[in-house]
Amino acid sequence: MSTPRMPGLAGGAAALWLFSACSASDDPPVTPEPAPVEVAVELGTGEAEFEPIEGEPTLEMAAGFQGGFHVWLSVLGSGFEDERLDMKFVTALDGVLDSDLTMRATQKGRQVTNAEGEVFWTFAGYPGQVKDARCAHGKRVRLQVTLSDPVGREATDERFCIVALDEQYRSEDCE
Repeated sequence: MSTPRMPGLAGGAAALWLFSACSASDDPPVTPEPAPVEVAVELGTGEAEFEPIEGEPTLEMAAGFQGGFHVWLSVLGSGFEDERLDMKFVTALDGVLDSDLTMRATQKGRQVTNAEGEVFWTFAGYPGQVKDARCAHGKRVRLQVTLSDPVGREATDERFCIVALDEQYRSEDCE
């Protein structure tokens, strides 16, 4: 014997099933977020093209036309999509307080592909000034670069070198 409630319960259960089935299909399909693109930078040397800095080489400082001295810095960046990247270079005499020099530039890179098919942006020949360069001959220098793009991705690399300066440019008034 059926009571008047049974058909109502059965109808309610069917409506609930139909509602849940419809609402589930109304949800947009879940698409996984793309993996963030990893960016990287390698600091090197070279006036005309990138040359890697391996170990702690001695880098000869060049005399600039305005009377300063610098080491040639070059950069390889990977994972960046824009050809114009912001660069921040910092040089400092290792262990010497207040010897940091910060240089900033926005440069247009050149795309290169290595033997493994990896694509890089290269930026060659940036003059990395060294503070008190006339007294820096034979000293250890920390070189640092931070490369960033317009969407806020950035990468940093740090290297060390010993700087050399031709004797004719060295100061005799060094501490």
